[in-house]
Amino acid sequence: MLSLEQIAQRLDHAGITWAVFAGAAASAYGATRPLTDVDILIPSAKAKRLPALFPKAQVERREDGSVSGVQLPGFDILAGLSMIDLDANMAARQLEGKTIKEKDQ
Repeated sequence: MLSLEQIAQRLDHAGITWAVFAGAAASAYGATRPLTDVDILIPSAKAKRLPALFPKAQVERREDGSVSGVQLPGFDILAGLSMIDLDANMAARQLEGKTIKEKDQ
């Protein structure tokens, strides 16, 4: 089973912008609901590269056959990120490639 760090490394090495969203992102900011998986969002234009980056993943496809994402144990990588507009508060909280622990130190 891959860790978030390993998934991040593969995406980073492939030059794919990514963001953790949904429950895991909320948890990073203090939400206490139980997590069942970690959702990762990537640009739609990069989705076709996912099967090669994660050959053991279950590939999800749209009706036209294009890749919409992949499922790994504990992770869903979804294509759909086109642009994120950060307001001032969001920009101030960016982790810039660091874990939350590293940022707090």
